[in-house]
Amino acid sequence: MSAIPYDSQRQDPEAPELGSFATPGRRRRRLFNRKSAALAAAITCAAGFYAGVRVEKSQLGGMATAATTAMAAAVMRAAAPAHR
Repeated sequence: MSAIPYDSQRQDPEAPELGSFATPGRRRRRLFNRKSAALAAAITCAAGFYAGVRVEKSQLGGMATAATTAMAAAVMRAAAPAHR
């Protein structure tokens, strides 16, 4: 005898047979297919591009100041009269 009531040996006369169940007409969709992989790759590339732009913009701020200072010094030296 089993402790689980649905595991009995006798058949229920009201229960439908396994062959009488209707099967669905189409297959179940897969969650991860080619379209979702392409979308994930596009989102990853866009996020990488955006992060790269942000990094470059943050680095250019410090470099522009140093380059401007160096260029200004070079212009001042060129504009100054030569003393011999």
